[in-house]
Amino acid sequence: MTDTPPFLAAFDAALDEVARARRRGLQAKDGASADAELDALERALRAERDAARARGAVDRAAVGTLVRDLVRWYPDDQVKLIAALGAVSRA
Repeated sequence: MTDTPPFLAAFDAALDEVARARRRGLQAKDGASADAELDALERALRAERDAARARGAVDRAAVGTLVRDLVRWYPDDQVKLIAALGAVSRA
């Protein structure tokens, strides 16, 4: 059995946080549903996870772009997704 690289585990944790936010009915800063933004974030995280697996490392610039996109719509009083993406970047 092969151990999961820490960066893949960090991506999985971020994807789990996206799923939790969706289940909670997260709303964007403007009060609208964040479902479309969460869907886009999930797709981007899955794509970057696959790319990181192929490279063997996280592209911190790509994750930084995801964080910048996230903070444009993510509620100011929420930190879980931002923290999850930070963990990916540090992995």
